Amino acid sequence: MTAASLRIAKRPLERLAGDTLREEILSCRMPPGTRLVETTLADQLAVSRGTVRAALRDLEHEGIVAQVAYTKWM
Repeated sequence: MTAASLRIAKRPLERLAGDTLREEILSCRMPPGTRLVETTLADQLAVSRGTVRAALRDLEHEGIVAQVAYTKWM
């Protein structure tokens, strides 16, 4: 086995967090209308609030979540 065959894909934490959240939402484990609280999600994913916020922004651009007047995510 060479070192090249052992490589794993390097991905930013916000992308990994976004992928996890996307899967939870699209599989309906987080039903439509669920309030997404940054601090709770950060604790659940073991990442910072900033990482969760960046992930939520990416999901917002995809149309998966919405930010309501800078107060909450759904």
